[in-house]
Amino acid sequence: MSDLTSKQTRLIVIMGVSGTGKSTLAENIAQRCQAVFVDADDFHSTQAKQMMSDGIPLTDDIRDQWILRLNAHIHTLLKNQQQCVVAYSGLISRQRKAVAACCDTSLSFLLDVSFDTLEKRLINRINAKQHFFNPALLQSQFDSFNPIGKDENITVLDGELSLDILVNQVLDSVNKA
Repeated sequence: MSDLTSKQTRLIVIMGVSGTGKSTLAENIAQRCQAVFVDADDFHSTQAKQMMSDGIPLTDDIRDQWILRLNAHIHTLLKNQQQCVVAYSGLISRQRKAVAACCDTSLSFLLDVSFDTLEKRLINRINAKQHFFNPALLQSQFDSFNPIGKDENITVLDGELSLDILVNQVLDSVNKA
């Protein structure tokens, strides 16, 4: 079992567009590290969730308010000496930087998955009523995604690898930090 405090990494951020498996990966890492799992989806307003369910892209203002709520929660956890692993889309560069800035010992990872694979995953997920996200929004997430800047310390992972491999890759990075 890993311990985030052993290497002073107190915040791990797992990012990717909808359907990449970021919540599953983040939850597994949190369990392995005895950290708090934070799903950024839990901080969306009811209005935002309804918009996404209806296939309406979120505005920058709605996203900004969401990030403020998410960051406030992360700050509270860190203030209480808790380590956390956050699942968060990370579409917008300035918002990624704001989340990473919650802790000066954060590590960020982006799950890269092909559009076709994501589309299939999202259709299966919506048919099983497992999530509110409308698959029709997938293209808008790709369109909204800001490329990773040179000033962003984000490790890109192949999100089509098995969960076990991805967990090990993240934990290896944590242990080397």
